[in-house]
Amino acid sequence: MKYRERILSLLAVPTRFAKFYLFLLLFLGLSFLSIYFVYKKIGGNSFVFDKQLLSFDFLTYILILLILYFLFDGLRLYFVLRSINEKVPFRNIFKLVFINIFISNVTPLATGGGFVQIFYLTKNGVPMGKASAATLIRTFLAVIFLFIAAPLIVFFAKIDQFSYFLTDSIYTYIFIILALYFLAFYVVVFKKRYICCIVYLFLRLLRKMHFISHSRFCRYKFKSIKQIILFSKSLAWFLQGDIRFVVSSIFFTFMFLMSLFTFSAIILWQLGYTVGYFDIVGLQVVITFLMYFAPTPGASGVAEGAYSILFSSFVSQSDITLVTVAWRFFTIYLGVFIGMVVLYWDLFRKGKKR
Repeated sequence: MKYRERILSLLAVPTRFAKFYLFLLLFLGLSFLSIYFVYKKIGGNSFVFDKQLLSFDFLTYILILLILYFLFDGLRLYFVLRSINEKVPFRNIFKLVFINIFISNVTPLATGGGFVQIFYLTKNGVPMGKASAATLIRTFLAVIFLFIAAPLIVFFAKIDQFSYFLTDSIYTYIFIILALYFLAFYVVVFKKRYICCIVYLFLRLLRKMHFISHSRFCRYKFKSIKQIILFSKSLAWFLQGDIRFVVSSIFFTFMFLMSLFTFSAIILWQLGYTVGYFDIVGLQVVITFLMYFAPTPGASGVAEGAYSILFSSFVSQSDITLVTVAWRFFTIYLGVFIGMVVLYWDLFRKGKKR
């Protein structure tokens, strides 16, 4: 009976996040279909596993790179928080790294990642306004790097494979999403009174419909406006913050991106391909840039398709499926699995405390 109750408790804890596990199934399904597409269309029905990817040297390099990759991801958020005068224990930030990887990669356009970061930061004592600002700054620092570098690479590199997926309709879609990104950023930074008005009108609607009492309306209004003002001030605090923390957040954002781009280099070199490091980085910048606009969970389909098309210029047809799978496994699938376990364990542990 005890074993039965334990099994039921293990299964019951994650139900609060059940929708994310449904998204996970969608992510896995799309990933499988994407890899199958690469195998059929790009790889020519050819897949040969190379034992070089199981060698001690390769696994050692990959393990070191994985540690640095996750470490840099945590440090960039840690120093953003320090720059706005918030100090969260790094062990909590490191746990959040994996949970964020899981949630952001199983939700469309990575929308869930920002919300889960704010949720966990507030649980660690960070005010919601500051948590929202830190999440936005962390994302925006990476976006700046990519949004500046990717168009320059596309314009100057003159790689034929870009024409396969960078069509006029894709350019239009990217332009619309970019415009929405910067419009939203402009509003939250410079026009916070609009957000205050929207929140006020929403709360007033709830009050008129008798969903909340007058006292709650007044309390929610005060708290919401306070957090919006705190959010706006936090952005200014980052720009005016301790130069050590600001520079560190920018530096570790850059190192995080470079570690992400290095996985492909290690995989290709291990398989015997003599490709220049910066050639690989250039292609990875464009691929990562495109992934920001993919509406599917974890950019499934767009990531595998763009990667296999671009890297097929110097990777043999028999290896392109293996290289694509290895790249996605180390940069996404492994982190998603670890994040799922960390989230599950976190919920289970909290469930036991109750």
